[in-house]
Amino acid sequence: MRMAVENWLKEKNIIYDDIFYVGENNSKLQIFLKQKCDIIIDDKVQHLKEISQTNFAICMIEDYNKNENYNSKVYKCKNWKQVYRVIKKIKKENYEGLSNC
Repeated sequence: MRMAVENWLKEKNIIYDDIFYVGENNSKLQIFLKQKCDIIIDDKVQHLKEISQTNFAICMIEDYNKNENYNSKVYKCKNWKQVYRVIKKIKKENYEGLSNC
């Protein structure tokens, strides 16, 4: 999966600083806070709910999470075009400049 994600990002010319992969039963919160990220893009309910307590999160909608209730800091997206629009919206409304995570 890692190679597929990284190849897709390269193919689409999407610039990023780093990608963090965490085991299925581990928390991303520690990495998120250590790296001082502004937004997480994920599909796992646990990660989204945990990080959205303090930061913004983007939920990539899947069958297993589409009916989940989240707080107001979680935005649901069906595709990467929507993700791009949401990040622009969050940046405009909440930050002068997002960090590079």
